[in-house]
Amino acid sequence: MQQHFINPASVLEGRKLSSKSGRMYALKKAIPLFWAARDTLGVLLLIPLYLWMRLPNLMALPVFYDETIYLSYAREYMLDPQRNLLISAERDGKPPLFVWALSWAWNWFDEPLTGARMLSVIGGGVTCIFIYLIGKRVLSSVAGFLATLFYILCPLMVLHNRLAVHSSWESAAGMAALYFACAIAMQPRALYALGLGAALGLGMFVKQTALFAIGLTPLVAFILHRRPDIWERLKNPQPSFLRKFSLWWYQMRVRHLPQLARNSAIQSSQLINERKSTLFLKVSRLYKIRLFKTRSQNLRGFLYMAVVGFLGIAIAGAAYLPLQTGKDAAYLSSTDTSYALTFKEILAFPLDLWHSNFSQTWEWWLTYYNVPLLVLALAAFGYAILRPRFGHAELVLVCWAILPIIAQMILARQHWFSRYITPFGPPMLLLAAFAIYRLGRYLIRVSRERMGWSGAVGVAFGICLVLITIAPWVKLDDQIINHPAEAQLATRDRWQYIEGWPSGYGLEESLNTLRDLAATDPILIYIDQDNVTPEIYYMTKLSQLKGWVFFGRTAEVNWMTRNFRGERDTYYITTVQPDEVLRPYLKPIKSFPKPSGESSITIYHFVEPENKPEIPYQ
Repeated sequence: MQQHFINPASVLEGRKLSSKSGRMYALKKAIPLFWAARDTLGVLLLIPLYLWMRLPNLMALPVFYDETIYLSYAREYMLDPQRNLLISAERDGKPPLFVWALSWAWNWFDEPLTGARMLSVIGGGVTCIFIYLIGKRVLSSVAGFLATLFYILCPLMVLHNRLAVHSSWESAAGMAALYFACAIAMQPRALYALGLGAALGLGMFVKQTALFAIGLTPLVAFILHRRPDIWERLKNPQPSFLRKFSLWWYQMRVRHLPQLARNSAIQSSQLINERKSTLFLKVSRLYKIRLFKTRSQNLRGFLYMAVVGFLGIAIAGAAYLPLQTGKDAAYLSSTDTSYALTFKEILAFPLDLWHSNFSQTWEWWLTYYNVPLLVLALAAFGYAILRPRFGHAELVLVCWAILPIIAQMILARQHWFSRYITPFGPPMLLLAAFAIYRLGRYLIRVSRERMGWSGAVGVAFGICLVLITIAPWVKLDDQIINHPAEAQLATRDRWQYIEGWPSGYGLEESLNTLRDLAATDPILIYIDQDNVTPEIYYMTKLSQLKGWVFFGRTAEVNWMTRNFRGERDTYYITTVQPDEVLRPYLKPIKSFPKPSGESSITIYHFVEPENKPEIPYQ
């Protein structure tokens, strides 16, 4: 009898294949846990990084003009909430929510400005959350992670998340609206419509730029729902969370029913599960519903999406309606001609002004975004043009990032600052993250299919692009956080926050000098109000001084100081050359220059002139 022998090599090969199969099976089971752990660890890494980039030296940059305005509004609101409910609308044409929040944060710290800036830090954190959610829902959690990383490190965001201005909460409201608009387009749910309405409503209470979000929301829904995978999902909708929960609760109650009722309930449960609904009336009319579903399948998803989107916008309008119908509604209509061009002026084509606004915007982009990020954003836009079947998300982000800025450049008269484009910066960062993600995925696929590699080349290429993008930001971020006086900001920002009269450099020193002068005898203080040294700087501080405070607003009023020189010491504060009428009566005492010395806060003492000039005002 012939004996059959087993080849040892075949045994080893079989064991190897069996071991490989076991490893693949274990890996397949571990992949969901790996993805969940990756998302969790990514978020846990981003949170401390964000706090590290926002909290240190939060008060290093002195207060500037707009921060003092909002703090003074919050203070007056706290003193008389009923009378000053809309004080920001009455005096500055801005909605009141930010001022209300400042009054809420007033007592967080000993210094109200610290609490106000901490409020902006919180707004930036909320923005980070929605940036991550947008990237994860529209493309991938990796794209959301990269976009959030860019937001945390981008100097434009680092600067304005650390200032007590509207920008952080404008960005938060805008990104919340974009997220819920994308969610409605991809999976129509009434809950998303309510979230969209809340985001738009709160945005309108923060600043009127939320009107751009209201205008862009239908465009987002129209563009995104045409993406093939989203369209297929709309044709075959999945049960909502509420339906799943109600079905689970129904099945849980089945075990407590009598046997006869339990059998009937189980049969009904199967029908309910097939229909993905808990309404018994729909179960009894199953055939008619299926027929109706077949006939209306192509339009049902879009119509439902349009209805819930309209519902969200209606909720936002209803929330803002009390302000629009109130007695002070006229103040919210942006009628200040110093901020916006009139329709007639726009038709006259002010090309010089538009060219100036465009050049400043381009300078901000080069300074705060840098060239690599702009190239990546342009590549994402090119992908949307070249691959229209799959580039819908990029097209949505381009519209959200560019159209509002173009509209503001056309409307802006002379008040055009980088914080106005901050709320529309996150879509630009999302574009760059999408470009890196798509390029990395493409290289991974090519290296695996054509070269037989593991795909590490694509991963390494993506990491290199990330490092190239964030490397130019490191130095500027360090300057903004640790040495703001040396920060190489854009020209207009450096003038506003550091060098010009709106900056707070020299303010504390001048206040200390005034305290010393008023320590023994009362003094009279005149503060120039010719748009160069607003008295609002000193309103929260001068209450600590002894004596009388009088704010002169015109040269004529300031001239009347001659009536008080014999009664008490009189002083004058300005950041520019005093009016020619006043110069013979002023003797400089101390000057506190800004970091570059281009301007300074100077304290003058009123004296009797040697040659008394002719009095121009009688």
